[in-house]
Amino acid sequence: HHVLRNPADSLNPFLEKNNHVDAIYRAVADETDIPYIGMTEAFRALPDKSAYFFRFDGHPNARGYEEIARQVAAQLLPMPIWGGK
Repeated sequence: HHVLRNPADSLNPFLEKNNHVDAIYRAVADETDIPYIGMTEAFRALPDKSAYFFRFDGHPNARGYEEIARQVAAQLLPMPIWGGK
């Protein structure tokens, strides 16, 4: 059958504006004294967000995982444990 719409079509803008999961993960990381690597703002800043995720389930595609790896490296490498700042 032909899919005309997906719940994500209207939920994604709502979830993007009302996402509080970062605060939860950051609180857990702070409580357990482990580094937190956030990527939400980096993904929000991407010009074409649809190019990084599968449309019907929202999981990252190959390009999305490449961006995740880039973001992790950019935040992880400067950490003191690796000799960074």
